[in-house]
Amino acid sequence: MNMNEPIASLTVTVFQYAMGPYESWHAQAWAASFVVTIFILILTIIGRLVVKWRFGK
Repeated sequence: MNMNEPIASLTVTVFQYAMGPYESWHAQAWAASFVVTIFILILTIIGRLVVKWRFGK
């Protein structure tokens, strides 16, 4: 993998799959959206716990 070459971003790939003509692409787009949403939720919860632990009383 060459870091100087362009790569597709996940959000653009999800959009292209969601608008694609195949049902399997739609399912993969939904799955990727779900994974991204859960990942952001987990990061948010961890961030809140760290801030509460570090600065909370």
